[in-house]
Amino acid sequence: MISWCPEGTKIKLRMVHSSSYSTLRNLLDSVQVCVQATDLSDLDYDELVSRASRPSRAGEAASSADSRSRPSVRG
Repeated sequence: MISWCPEGTKIKLRMVHSSSYSTLRNLLDSVQVCVQATDLSDLDYDELVSRASRPSRAGEAASSADSRSRPSVRG
């Protein structure tokens, strides 16, 4: 899942984006890789493929910009 919020975005819009992104991310349990991008260099194709190819580990942050860990839910 890619979150796009450019650097120059106004604070209020960034807060709305962050809240919406968090809600969506929590609803989509099957998302394994999350990338938060603020400019095009964050969306390098080779880096995105590398992240998507890595085996996921419970609690590992998917992005350095998004250091929150999500608990693993298995059922």
